[in-house]
Amino acid sequence: MDLLTHIFLPLTALYVVKREAFNTPYPFLLVLFAILPDFDKLIGMPGLFHSLVTLFPLILFILLFEKLVKGTSMHTSMAAFFISSHLVLDILDGGPVPFFYPFIKTGIGLEFPLKITFHSLTFSFQDAPMRLVYAVPKMSFTYELLSGFGVASLFLFVFVYLARRQGE
Repeated sequence: MDLLTHIFLPLTALYVVKREAFNTPYPFLLVLFAILPDFDKLIGMPGLFHSLVTLFPLILFILLFEKLVKGTSMHTSMAAFFISSHLVLDILDGGPVPFFYPFIKTGIGLEFPLKITFHSLTFSFQDAPMRLVYAVPKMSFTYELLSGFGVASLFLFVFVYLARRQGE
């Protein structure tokens, strides 16, 4: 999945659910956690930052740090939401997301092979609507920065943000 989708879909969801958090710039800074899992490809270990084995201790460390410094957990919950959204979007995009890497290198993803064909006034379904797939993450240096869905996600956020600001 592309960079813009990983950033703007969860940012839009957070803005709709918790608009008051946007009175500060923190959500715009914390959204960088939404792209953190893809840094595992840059260091040559695909799957490392898509793993709960790695991400859970990281989130726990952030939580402890925030509790010690600020006495709250609001920013940690936003960071955890952004990281989790990345994993969910990658699963929906076919994955693989190896939840227990490096102990289990196989990850899961979903494929949506359903095809609907229309013939005059009738239609038929071909293949299953959804299929769970298993694979091992592959080393890849290609990263999609932009796609039509990512640009649409950006426009959705701008539209929702401006519409709700105008309604204030």
